[in-house]
Amino acid sequence: MKTAIIIAFLSLSLLFISNLQLSAQEEEEKPSFSPRHYPVNLSLWYPVSINRTKHDSANLNFTLLYGRMGTVKGLDLAIGASALTGGLKGLQITGLSGVSGDSTSGVQVSGLVSVTGDYLKGAQVSGLINITGETGQGFQIAGGMNITGNYLQGLQASGLFNIVGERFKGFQATGGFNIVGESCVGFQAAGLFNIVGENFKGLQASGLFNIVGDNLTGAQIGVFNIAPYFSNAAQIGIINVSAEMRGFQLGIVNWNGETQGIPVGLVNVSKKDGNIRWINWGSNLSGINSGVKFEVGMIYSIVALGYWNFQEDKGSALSYAGYYGMTVYQESVSIGVDVGYMYMDNKKIFKNSPEAPNQHILIGRAHVSYDLSSSVSLIGGAGLSYIADSHRSFGDGKFRPLFFVGLEAF
Repeated sequence: MKTAIIIAFLSLSLLFISNLQLSAQEEEEKPSFSPRHYPVNLSLWYPVSINRTKHDSANLNFTLLYGRMGTVKGLDLAIGASALTGGLKGLQITGLSGVSGDSTSGVQVSGLVSVTGDYLKGAQVSGLINITGETGQGFQIAGGMNITGNYLQGLQASGLFNIVGERFKGFQATGGFNIVGESCVGFQAAGLFNIVGENFKGLQASGLFNIVGDNLTGAQIGVFNIAPYFSNAAQIGIINVSAEMRGFQLGIVNWNGETQGIPVGLVNVSKKDGNIRWINWGSNLSGINSGVKFEVGMIYSIVALGYWNFQEDKGSALSYAGYYGMTVYQESVSIGVDVGYMYMDNKKIFKNSPEAPNQHILIGRAHVSYDLSSSVSLIGGAGLSYIADSHRSFGDGKFRPLFFVGLEAF
């Protein structure tokens, strides 16, 4: 394996040096031959070939080590590398690298690298790298990376990363990352991350994070999702961030500057439309509770820590709870409803035993709050809980009524 890599590297290096030498010579030489067309051309290592200039053309071009030709309209086949100064119309198959200096209308297949200098209409398939200098219509498939300088409409699939310099329309899939410099319409799927510099319409899905620089219309699914502005769109992940959200956020943490949509999560924060309050209450389920209430418009969520299992009179028990709900009426007297989940830790922290089993508790509540001042409110309510021991089937649980009273501040 190492030997094969060294041979490939040396071959590419020799090809690069040869191209530099030929380019220097071609600037000074005055062609002594007019461009000619060959139905069939053979090359060992240019200029040891039938064709005499880089402007010649052929229908069938066969190369052993390195070939250089103007245009091929048909088949370009090389064991080593082939470089076409003009362009390709047809099929190019090379063991190492294939280059079409101008445009490609057809298919490039190479063991390592495929390059089209300007315009691609068709496909590039390589073991390592595909490059299109300007625009493309078709697809690029590479074991390593795909790069298009300006605009691509079609498909990019690679093992490491895909990059389009400006605009992309189609489908990008990679084990690493996808990047589009300006706007994108379509679908991006990546093992690590997706980035679009400006506007995006479609779906971004990644194993780590998705970023849109300007406006998102569609959806982002990942651990971290960032889109400054979005409408008719959704963010689904662990942490979702937006400057202006007109859509839907589902995550553990949702942050936005302005909200005209629905955030669903444990921690929902809106700079313009939100509020954060400290809430404390006692109940017949978990005796003493304290938490943080995150309000965004009429929607709120609560993250709370409790002490004392009042139902079973276990003073050493801790509880961890999260609630999500809505204020259905809001004045000096407000009415709200919420649902929640509580984990009752009855013995040692996160350690369960049949003698003192921990419990999973589902909760539904309704409450009324009364403003005592601009910063303090009295709150009380009732509800229903479903309590299931963690070492038993969840269906063997029991329903219990719930009552609570407390204070909200700030």
